Amino acid sequence: MTSETLHLFHVDDDEDDRFFLGRAVRASALPIVVTNAASGDEALQRLRGSQTLPDMLLLDIRMPGMSGFEFLEAFKRTVQESVRATGDPRSYVP
Repeated sequence: MTSETLHLFHVDDDEDDRFFLGRAVRASALPIVVTNAASGDEALQRLRGSQTLPDMLLLDIRMPGMSGFEFLEAFKRTVQESVRATGDPRSYVP
């Protein structure tokens, strides 16, 4: 692995799962930054307010409200709208 930091976005309604994933990542001493959200709606709000996309998403599939699958569809639409607006597939503008 390179010295670059990996940005992991974890979406899970279970507080214990979020806690233990963060603990495991810290214990690994790998250059990984974890951002958490407790729901799909919260994750979309946080991502729309960010200037960059995460390198990796880790999703709970079965969550109340918006499921992990529904989140992925909404996330893809958000990214596609950004690409259409800029014309650059490498860019992301929330």
